[in-house]
Amino acid sequence: MAKSLLPATRPHSTAERRRGSSISPKACAGARAGDIGPIRREIIFEPVHEKPAPVEAPPATPEPERHLDVERPGQLVQMDCFCVGRLSGTKGTVWQYTAIDVASAYTWAELHVTPRNPSARWTSHLARVVAKDLADRGWALEAVMSDNASEFRSAEFEAAVARLGARHIFIRAGRPQTNGCVERVQGTVLEECWKPAFARYLIPKYTGLRLDLERYLRYYNTDRAHTGRWTKGRTPEQVLGKVKMWSR
Repeated sequence: MAKSLLPATRPHSTAERRRGSSISPKACAGARAGDIGPIRREIIFEPVHEKPAPVEAPPATPEPERHLDVERPGQLVQMDCFCVGRLSGTKGTVWQYTAIDVASAYTWAELHVTPRNPSARWTSHLARVVAKDLADRGWALEAVMSDNASEFRSAEFEAAVARLGARHIFIRAGRPQTNGCVERVQGTVLEECWKPAFARYLIPKYTGLRLDLERYLRYYNTDRAHTGRWTKGRTPEQVLGKVKMWSR
């Protein structure tokens, strides 16, 4: 069997075929004419066209933080109710009625027992207490903000707010964060007053809890410095009680 005069060559790999490697026609012609010299391999590299990198969209500008716009104490007071629970020796449910002045963070809170739900009688009473305390310090109650619960939608509470010369503002349903100042302070009272009190007493009593709340509010309003947007390291009483310290 005759042997081929052409030198053995390995088959083209897939990568070479992709790069366009080939044997020149001149080299093939010489091989057919009897030239047994080495075959000249010409490798033709085709330019690789890289896909351009995708253009990234510029980062979206974050929306500015939304805050309540207040300039002075009394301009906006938020109110809410918090269920403390049923206690031994009380006929009904103990509710905490809370109000906070947004500008100064000064907080009012009272405990009252009702058969089941909060009562407009006590929300109206708290509104009068807030208006009196503000007036004693030279400020006027201008607006009250609350949720849409029955104790705030009742005619009794509406009439009490109107007699005080203030506007009543309802938050949108399903948006409790609009009433965030009073919601937050109720969480603070829960963590720093009620949880230690319930852990301290074997059987919590209504009278004892009222005394604990009074002591805590005294500390919260007069001793504890607040680092909020309006208080700026001052206590609520410093902001509310001394007009000259309020920076407009």
